[in-house]
Amino acid sequence: MGEFSSVGRVPALQAEGHRFEPYNSHQRNLKIEAVTIVAVFFLQTFAVTLPSENYCFVNFDNLFPKFDNLCYNVGEMKEFLKKSWRYLIFIPILAVILVAVILNLPKEKTTLELTVADITLKVGEKGKISYESNIKEADFSFSIEDKDIAVIDDKELVTGLAVGQTKLVVVAEYENQLATKNAVVTIVDEPEAQEKPMLTIKSGFNEISELDLVVGEKVLISVEANYDFEYNSSPEIVVEEVTGVAKHYLVSATMAGEYKIIFTCQELVKVLDVIVKIK
Repeated sequence: MGEFSSVGRVPALQAEGHRFEPYNSHQRNLKIEAVTIVAVFFLQTFAVTLPSENYCFVNFDNLFPKFDNLCYNVGEMKEFLKKSWRYLIFIPILAVILVAVILNLPKEKTTLELTVADITLKVGEKGKISYESNIKEADFSFSIEDKDIAVIDDKELVTGLAVGQTKLVVVAEYENQLATKNAVVTIVDEPEAQEKPMLTIKSGFNEISELDLVVGEKVLISVEANYDFEYNSSPEIVVEEVTGVAKHYLVSATMAGEYKIIFTCQELVKVLDVIVKIK
């Protein structure tokens, strides 16, 4: 179907300006025309983008003769493709070679780097190892030199066992590269909680901040303090320690007036106002 002789149609065809070849089909083949148009577009693209001089041993001036005429002459285009296919086949081959070369170019190797921070812990305290590497995919291992001072578990936690210092060794490994860094592990003792200073002045059982006296009278006061303390007073006030009783004092005055006795105990200051009256 679709193939027939053109006998009897020669005058009509020639009159219309068609070229006539005996025994050839003159019915349009859409598939062939579609492929031909795609091939023309492909060749046009390379004709525009590539130089006209010798390129990869192919002379494009010779490869595309009378290119504009080819776009309108399907018959000559077919003949052209038959003659040029041996040149066009080099294009995909060269593309495959170029891609293979690019993929096999040597990659720049990253140098493995590692940093580790020192650790300070109290006895019985746990702390996380702090380390960093520029290659996250590296394998890391940890060890402690003196296991009597500190130990490390599989969660990368260091536990302090005894007061002292030891060495932590961190090793990173990646693609035949090895990086080793040491850190100092310091274990300190738990400091005892310091007792807050306390200073209280009493007369009998009552805490006082003021004392009333008359000239010649002696009043007994006591001081409660958990640290050593000192006191100072003006010359008109006499403070006497009670023999055999710690932190008890007899206070008296030589003349009327208002005076002070200042008690100090490790940054804590207490002031006792002494008011002396005449009777």
